[in-house]
Amino acid sequence: MNRRRVSTVVVVLAILGASCGSDSSPESGTGDATSATSVATTAAPTTQPPAPPTTLPPITLPPTTTIAPEPDQAEPVTVAGFRDQVIAWMSGDGEVSQADYERIFSPQFQSLASLDEVNAIWGRTAPLGPWRLAETLGEDSTGGGFILEGSAPEPKFLLTIDVDDGRVVDALIQPWAPPPVTFDEAAAAVDGLGRSSYLIAETTSGACVPVVDSGADDIIPLGSVFKLVVLGAVVDAITEGSLSWDDPVEIRDELDSYPSGTTQDVPAGTTMTVRELAELMISISDNTATDHLIDLVGRETVEATQSVYGITQPALNAPFLTTRELFQIKLDAELRAQYLAADESDRRVLLDDVATRPLTDVAEAVSGWNGPIELDTLEWFATPADVCRVLMGLNADPDAAAILQISPGIPDETGRWTTIGFKGGSEPGLLATAWIVTDADGRTFTITGAVVSEGLIGNITGAGAFAGLRDQFEAP
Repeated sequence: MNRRRVSTVVVVLAILGASCGSDSSPESGTGDATSATSVATTAAPTTQPPAPPTTLPPITLPPTTTIAPEPDQAEPVTVAGFRDQVIAWMSGDGEVSQADYERIFSPQFQSLASLDEVNAIWGRTAPLGPWRLAETLGEDSTGGGFILEGSAPEPKFLLTIDVDDGRVVDALIQPWAPPPVTFDEAAAAVDGLGRSSYLIAETTSGACVPVVDSGADDIIPLGSVFKLVVLGAVVDAITEGSLSWDDPVEIRDELDSYPSGTTQDVPAGTTMTVRELAELMISISDNTATDHLIDLVGRETVEATQSVYGITQPALNAPFLTTRELFQIKLDAELRAQYLAADESDRRVLLDDVATRPLTDVAEAVSGWNGPIELDTLEWFATPADVCRVLMGLNADPDAAAILQISPGIPDETGRWTTIGFKGGSEPGLLATAWIVTDADGRTFTITGAVVSEGLIGNITGAGAFAGLRDQFEAP
């Protein structure tokens, strides 16, 4: 059973999906491209007076699995039809009715964004209209990406849509800016996002040789980039013979996490293969798939894998948290304070208690997670140079390399790269990226790093800036 579905327009998936989708941000709590889901616009460029501000309250919506339309649904929703309807709503042409709300949007979408919250958006955008379609970045029957512009040159918005079985399961509206066209522009854009650290390196002779070093040895929060270490633990177990890519793994409700991802909606007792879970973990930053793999190989094994793959301070990630645990600890103020005050031994004991707590205890906090929380103390951590070494080790394994290449994060519009491996991650105030790319001459490079902000970071804008570093740096 292969549940992987890669969108036409690839965005950085958040590490924990639900909290990181808006361009005011991240996908996602804990998830990468993208695709965290949001229906709100945030951190939009400021317009000239007397136009009202365009910043909108974030509404984060995780992706969901296939949901069949209700029997009485008149017509299935199409990508083009929903796009045109959004443009009309943004331009002030009416609101979403209760009947259309129930017909158009999937149940999980509805559970996280009320009709009033959805309609609040159009009141903010209407004064900047009328809106029109400026450019189509990609479109097929399941999804698309579209640049919308209003009556003034700025702001522009990127609308991405995901439709499944006649219902909208993802909808994301975020500020749009053209990607940087020079390396200096890209570097300035990255630095403008917040506190940034990154490394561009050539992987040669078993080492990461710096090409551009801008804080290569800084400790950075990783977001979902930590899932590279989990993939490494799986690869090593397969190499040692204790595991196989085709081994079945039973899906268990007690390991469910919040999106990004789809595995949380798979019925308990269903089996998925190790390969399927690994593909979902990397390609759509599936949190529940990740937690099943951590459970499969063991927390201590993942902790030991860090040193094997070149992470220089593995103790920073001991105990190595699952995404479910991070949600529960980070979003419960009392539990968070208790965990941060504890030493490693006491933290391990505390995790035994966390495992007994229903995930729904923090459901409301997840839906309202719209600001940074303890990014420098409660996360997964490494340096950009560490992540380069992890990517280099994974890329040496053909199966792992193929999994990394399922999604490029941000497509290469320059045509510079023959292969692109990617993992990203984000949560409010954090965007992390990790690419390993190969050019036509067979040279391999990594682009690794993160930016941390006291405010919110746009996933699309931020990932585009990092992709500018990737595509515009000058190789020696």
